[in-house]
Amino acid sequence: MKIKVLTGFIGTFVGVILWIAMSQLGIFPSWCGFIVVWGCFIGYELIHSGLNKQGVMICMMMSIVMIIIAEMICLGLEIYSYANNYYEVSLLSSFLMIPLFIANTSIMITIILDIIIGLIFEVIGYIAYIKIVKKLPIINKNLDI
Repeated sequence: MKIKVLTGFIGTFVGVILWIAMSQLGIFPSWCGFIVVWGCFIGYELIHSGLNKQGVMICMMMSIVMIIIAEMICLGLEIYSYANNYYEVSLLSSFLMIPLFIANTSIMITIILDIIIGLIFEVIGYIAYIKIVKKLPIINKNLDI
């Protein structure tokens, strides 16, 4: 069980890295939610050779958490780049300042909107993946959704 979750985590990590890279390039990163959920499903299936209801739930929960983590990493990096223009700030201290910035309503709304749109792309990715998996008879043997 731990190895399946680990490979799912590795799969989501690919999407998280892409989310952070898109954010740093100034490109709207929420579409990477699609890649986060696909990476999780593919990583989970590498070890399990199939997908069941428990696997779907594990992958969905993991991908939701990873999107939130990706958004917080982006915010920490944004704080770091902005604060370094005026002060000498370490990367760790900029991540510790995240709660102070989240208290700002406009920043909180932006974060929530990014996460919601990322979750919408996750649902689209989930539906697309299940449609593709259901069409493949070899992988379909464990999927009862």
